[in-house]
Amino acid sequence: MNMDKKVILTTLVVACLSFHVIGQKLKYKSVFAKLSDKQYEEAYTDLTNFLEANPEHASANLQMAILAEEHLKDCEKAKPYYEKAKRLIDKKELQRNEKYYESYRRRDFRSGKMTVRLSDITTDIDRRIGNCAGS
Repeated sequence: MNMDKKVILTTLVVACLSFHVIGQKLKYKSVFAKLSDKQYEEAYTDLTNFLEANPEHASANLQMAILAEEHLKDCEKAKPYYEKAKRLIDKKELQRNEKYYESYRRRDFRSGKMTVRLSDITTDIDRRIGNCAGS
């Protein structure tokens, strides 16, 4: 009987630990924080893992492209991420996740408000793809 209790207890402990590890799913907010803090090596690893689990995440694709181009100096790696980000980023995405596109924030001359415009992002992506093609 004592042996059965040990087996049950061990099984419960292993199960609890497994659920705890599964519950610690990588969140984009923590990846983006590392990028903002310029922890590029850690961010690259986390971003790679995040994109494996969430390949259709618009901002993650854009950030991976920028990271590959600017910090890894690998335009060939960046291009598919730029193309995917351009396809995924739309007005709805900007409304939901504007905080991830702060680097594109500028003053709208008509309203005087600071905004993020889709056209600014797509123009920048096109420019970056063109720069990569010229390299």
